[in-house]
Amino acid sequence: MEAFLGPIQSADTRYYASGTGDANLVFDEWRTMVETEKGTGQMYISWNVRPIQNELIIHGSKGVMHVDCYLQIINLRKTYPAPKPIQRILGGGFGALHMLSRVTINTLRFATKRLLPSPGIHVSVVKFHEALHKGEAPPVPAEEGRRVIALLEEVSHRADDDKKVYLADANPHLQPRILVTGANGFLGKALVNRLREEHGEPLRLLVRKPPTTPVPEDLQLMYGDLGNPAYLDRAMEGIELVFHIGAAMSGGNFEFNAGTIWGTRNVIDACEKHGVRQLVYVSSMSVLDHAGHEAGVPVVESSPYEPFPQNRGLYTKTKLEAEKMVLQAAAEGRVHAVILRPGQIYGPGAEKTPPSGTIGIAGRWLVVGSGEHHVPLVYIDNVVDALMLAAEKELPNGSIFQLVDPEGIRQREYVEYAVRAGRPVRASYVPAWFLKLAGFGVETLGKLLKRAVPLTPYRVKSITPLWPCDCTAAHTNLGWQPRVSIREGMALTYPPKKP
Repeated sequence: MEAFLGPIQSADTRYYASGTGDANLVFDEWRTMVETEKGTGQMYISWNVRPIQNELIIHGSKGVMHVDCYLQIINLRKTYPAPKPIQRILGGGFGALHMLSRVTINTLRFATKRLLPSPGIHVSVVKFHEALHKGEAPPVPAEEGRRVIALLEEVSHRADDDKKVYLADANPHLQPRILVTGANGFLGKALVNRLREEHGEPLRLLVRKPPTTPVPEDLQLMYGDLGNPAYLDRAMEGIELVFHIGAAMSGGNFEFNAGTIWGTRNVIDACEKHGVRQLVYVSSMSVLDHAGHEAGVPVVESSPYEPFPQNRGLYTKTKLEAEKMVLQAAAEGRVHAVILRPGQIYGPGAEKTPPSGTIGIAGRWLVVGSGEHHVPLVYIDNVVDALMLAAEKELPNGSIFQLVDPEGIRQREYVEYAVRAGRPVRASYVPAWFLKLAGFGVETLGKLLKRAVPLTPYRVKSITPLWPCDCTAAHTNLGWQPRVSIREGMALTYPPKKP
């Protein structure tokens, strides 16, 4: 901003909490109005806008300059010696043509490495620490840092104080013995409701953000991030039983590593430190080898793990590592843990979730194949039953139980249930070979651009649901029997549309 307008003389900064749920970043919308030597400027930073914007817009007396720092394109809309309507038409037309040509050219330059991506702030941070390590002058002089701090220090301290108030514990006087992580999720909410109904004792919930409704008197809410060990250490004080359900469901490497891997490690360490009696960990059947599974071979708890988790995606990769950490901690006697591996959890509230073996894109369900694969479903209440049993029974340390309702339905039947219920489902059945071919093209482009891509031939091969599933261990050792059949569960999830 100063490059265009000269030194900043004053800044008025305001911040807002959009409620998206990041405990480390409560105030995720920031706006600053500045007065400078040559004019005024405005800064807007958002952690919620998608796609992420990294842009400058410079308003001048003879035109507007738009700088896209990600695409590395400058678009200039100038004034023309013509009436205002003509000026706007000319500006819009020339701008669109310029943008189209520059995007095409820059894409080719990125692919051929003649144009390098914007390094971002990460490179600056690394270079700063490298300079300190070598005893050299930092890339940005300390005087510049002091000046920026002088502009932002007061508002930053104010934001920290407001964050403490915003994240103050709800009902801190309670002394619960049960802790639930991921309590705001689909499964977490169902478990909390059952615990409140059957146990009638206070519960401690570790959640990422305060609720929008009043907190019930029997719930103690602590707000924090699983990836921060300080939050887990505080949340585990006085706890005897932990249901660890929380995990990352979206984001990039950092979000999945923090929410699932570091989060599980922090849970284990806190359980060990505070002498927790039982840890019930919810894993996933995604940790098993899908691509290498032979049709007709029963899937059991000892079935092979996914051999190439890095090729399956961040969810599988991090859930697999987290499960192995729990098993290792149990084998070393650091914690007493039981692991549950549910199939695809469904029920009221999960109506928008497509069946396994389906790719959801822009509201459309792309079913890989003819839709004849069985879906390893398990109704939400049946999973909660298993959680309650795992907490109450005396089980060998490190026990693993697979949870899948015995009678299965095929993907096509699942889609038909949704359609009959009047859900706005648009399903297409796509041959696997076609998606593998598309995945090959996307993967090749990703290698050229050195970018992670969402579709590869291996992911397409791994998308086939695991079936049949043998839950003998859960029936025999855990005493678990699904109370709600698939037909009953689907009718509750997708009640038929009234005529």
